[in-house]
Amino acid sequence: MPFLKRFGAIKPKWKNALRALLFCFALFIVFDHFQGIFVVDAARGTTNIRNYYKERPDSLDAVYLGGSNVHAFWQPVFGWDEYGIAVWNFSMDSMPHDAIKYYLIEARKKQPNALYLINLNVFKTNGKAPTDSAIHWAADFLPLSLNKIRMLFDITGDMEDPSEFFFPIIRFHSRWDSLKPLALGASDVDYKSSIQYSPFISKSEDQSSKYNIYEEKSEVPQTVLNVFYELLEYIDANHVNVLFLEVPQVLSKQEGQRINTLEAILKERGYPCLDLMDETFEIGLNPQTDFYNTLHTNVHGSIKFSDYLGRYLVENYHFSDKRGQAGWESWDKAAEGYMKYLSPWTLPFERAYAKRSDLDIPKLNNLKISGCDITVTWKEAKGADGYQIYRKSNSENGGYWHLIATVDMQTLSFEDKGLRASEQYTYTVVPFLADEENDFLYGSFNVLGVSGKTGGSK
Repeated sequence: MPFLKRFGAIKPKWKNALRALLFCFALFIVFDHFQGIFVVDAARGTTNIRNYYKERPDSLDAVYLGGSNVHAFWQPVFGWDEYGIAVWNFSMDSMPHDAIKYYLIEARKKQPNALYLINLNVFKTNGKAPTDSAIHWAADFLPLSLNKIRMLFDITGDMEDPSEFFFPIIRFHSRWDSLKPLALGASDVDYKSSIQYSPFISKSEDQSSKYNIYEEKSEVPQTVLNVFYELLEYIDANHVNVLFLEVPQVLSKQEGQRINTLEAILKERGYPCLDLMDETFEIGLNPQTDFYNTLHTNVHGSIKFSDYLGRYLVENYHFSDKRGQAGWESWDKAAEGYMKYLSPWTLPFERAYAKRSDLDIPKLNNLKISGCDITVTWKEAKGADGYQIYRKSNSENGGYWHLIATVDMQTLSFEDKGLRASEQYTYTVVPFLADEENDFLYGSFNVLGVSGKTGGSK
């Protein structure tokens, strides 16, 4: 009995200790959620990472891991609209190579049986420590978990004071006046991790003089190899269904050869590996028009890449077409919205793979403007059967391209008469081949077009 009395006196202390522990844990969770508004500005953190957790568990066909070249090349909505497959970009800008394993672990919590596409371009690095921004991008949008903490310890192990990566509020505490709605949670505009970025839709840079494909191999830094082998060990131990792939981009000789070395390792070990750098022209990518900088395709290149990879996945994996089915309404809605979003910058035939040909781009000359009449002229595209002329302006058709004329192969100019006064107009010219049934195959075109402003009065 005295013992029981003593136990009764002690029991409340244990209760108090437990309550204190639970209170501290709850406080930590609230603090972690609160500090989530103090993160780097990165739209991809919201659309690619946070919206991922809104998808139904174990529902996606595939998940694509990597850096910014993932979400510039593959648009999940294109894959859905054309093939009815659900492939999510669980990717982040400047992804550190030593974060990929942890992103794979994190993604598999929600989608354990998906096919995992892993972008090899992440491993082209020389092995140097990632920038502070890259670490924040990789970590700030992941939910709190032991996996995230292990990733941060791994990435920041050699730093003197890595505390800001565990608690972003340390660095971004003064951001009250610059907080944006998408720092507070997932975006209301959910295009299934398809990119929303101005240079992607409106910019084109000629990369043809820098674009090279390398056949040789070179040594990969040991620190990178160690991380790469750790990733393979995790894949083997957990029987992860994976496909490694390299995306086409401007690479230095050493970068290209490092990736070749990693591809050789994968093939020797029996992992599926898709070298899309070697398939650049099979994909239909034109380095002259289809990139917005050295590392990223624009919308025109992304359409071609997404179509090629989508067909490959459908032909080589047992993915069903889920368009229009119950439970997938949000994907149908996202496809409809994304196509409207892209309409001002793309032409209707671009997304039809069977409609493309290898005709060269007709070089556009400067517009000739006389009052409210504009004449567009261009150089011959060899082999073309004719040309289609497209026009757009802010005041007509929502700023979308629309067809204004079709001419034969001998015609290399078109006069557009009676336009609005003081209006900016943009033109482009598309070459085509015509078959016996007058069905067209379209060549490459100047995606930015050539612009000019009409005079002040008719």
